[in-house]
Amino acid sequence: GVLDVYMEGIDGSARLRRVMENLRRAPLTTFAGRSVADVTDHKERMTLRLSDGTKTPTGMEASNVLYYTLENGDKIVVRPSGTEPKVKFYFGSFAFLMIILSL
Repeated sequence: GVLDVYMEGIDGSARLRRVMENLRRAPLTTFAGRSVADVTDHKERMTLRLSDGTKTPTGMEASNVLYYTLENGDKIVVRPSGTEPKVKFYFGSFAFLMIILSL
């Protein structure tokens, strides 16, 4: 599933940048009550394993994308839109999407 979070108004682009900066500075450790196992920051080209702090290079081209893998294998991708002031969340599990929508 996909969830778009719009950052309307004159400061929308600045708020969008802050969201991505904040997620980089303090990566989520849980998401809707589920533990995050790994965070891949494609801008920094690194994957952080939260259980032991191990960092592994991705070997991929840099891009403004954060990729979360939860302990149960579900995936969440966070990235800014390239054309609008919004953050896009992509969910790799239908069951997980249903949890988010029920909050």
